[in-house]
Amino acid sequence: ETLMMVIDELRQERAAIRNLSELRKVHVQKLIARWIRKGQSSGTIQNKTSILRRFLVFIGKDNLVPRGARLSEWLTAAGIQPPESR
Repeated sequence: ETLMMVIDELRQERAAIRNLSELRKVHVQKLIARWIRKGQSSGTIQNKTSILRRFLVFIGKDNLVPRGARLSEWLTAAGIQPPESR
C-alpha cells in the first residue's frame, strides 16, 4: 500500500514514474520533502523511508537511501530540512 502511494505522490509532485524500479535519489528527496511539508510526524516519515529502503534492497538498489545521520546530511545537502529523530 505504501509503495503504491509513493507512485501516486510522485505523480502529484510532477516527478511521475511508471514503476518503482525507476526510483532515483531525486525521487526519494521529493517524497521526503513532501512528507515534511504535509506535516507528517518524524515517526511516520521514518516508517515510510524504512519501507521504501527495504523494497529498494529487494530490487538491488540498496544504497539509494542513506541510513541514520547520513540520511540527515544527504537531505540537508539537497536543501531539505530533515525531520527530527524520534
